[in-house]
Amino acid sequence: MSVAQEFSNITSLLKSGRKGEAWAAATIFFEKHPANASINFLIALILAEKRQNAEALPYLERAVKSAPDNAEYLLALGRIYLELGMIEYAGEVLQKAFSIDDKMYKAPFALANYHFMAGQGKRALPYYN
Repeated sequence: MSVAQEFSNITSLLKSGRKGEAWAAATIFFEKHPANASINFLIALILAEKRQNAEALPYLERAVKSAPDNAEYLLALGRIYLELGMIEYAGEVLQKAFSIDDKMYKAPFALANYHFMAGQGKRALPYYN
């Protein structure tokens, strides 16, 4: 099975609600392709969905390291930083995600949350519109 087919299989399992099977397939895929940004991102999403944000963090950091201009990966990393209270890391990452793709509907809200959590309430307001 090709890398694209394996990845497609994992995402299909997730979409059909078969999370246990998706996790098993993702971990096997990761063992074969640990530097693959997509699988790191997918594993992080699975972990974050289980509220295992601390465990998701290194996978997101690897995904962003492999694909530093991927706005979706950056947004997810920034949101995890916020969830973990790592506010000092979140701002730059979220701003970069927003500058790459200002059409992502979750990016402005994440930036507003960042500014609010950083004690910059006035800077948060434009992102709530």
